Order: sequence, then structure tokens, then C-alpha cells
Amino acid sequence: MKVVLQKKGNLLYLQENDSWTRDELLARSFPNTLNALNFCQARQLSGVQIRLTFENHASDIILPLPQNMGNLKYDTQRVRTLEG
Repeated sequence: MKVVLQKKGNLLYLQENDSWTRDELLARSFPNTLNALNFCQARQLSGVQIRLTFENHASDIILPLPQNMGNLKYDTQRVRTLEG
């Protein structure tokens, strides 16, 4: 499994140099979803989703993120959104 970030509209993948590409093989790979979530929150990214890719792309899992990702506070131990 590979954890990557993808733009929702055009489905481009984030690369290591923080630019976007259509080539999934060039996508930046995160160790886990929490690291990807922290990356998005720290950079206040919006319009992105976390994509868990597998060899059989029919099994890929897409985790859409809120538009206001940079303004949300969440418990990194439980990975849940907190009020306030």
C-alpha cells in the first residue's frame, strides 16, 4: 500500500518537491495516513484527498479531507476532529 495526496478536481498527485504531477509513480509517499493528514494541516492544503493505493487499483481507498483543513484542530492520538 502507498499513501499519497491527490487534488480532488484534477486528480494530480503531490510530488516530493511539492509540485503536482499526473504520474502516480512520481507521487510523494507518506509512511501512514496520520503523516499525510499532518502534512496537509501544517501547509493548510485545501481541495485534497488522501489516497491509499494498492497494486490492484480497484481496491484503492480515497479519504476526502475537509476544505478548511488548515483551520481544524484534531487529536493526533485518536485522529478525530475536535470542536472549537
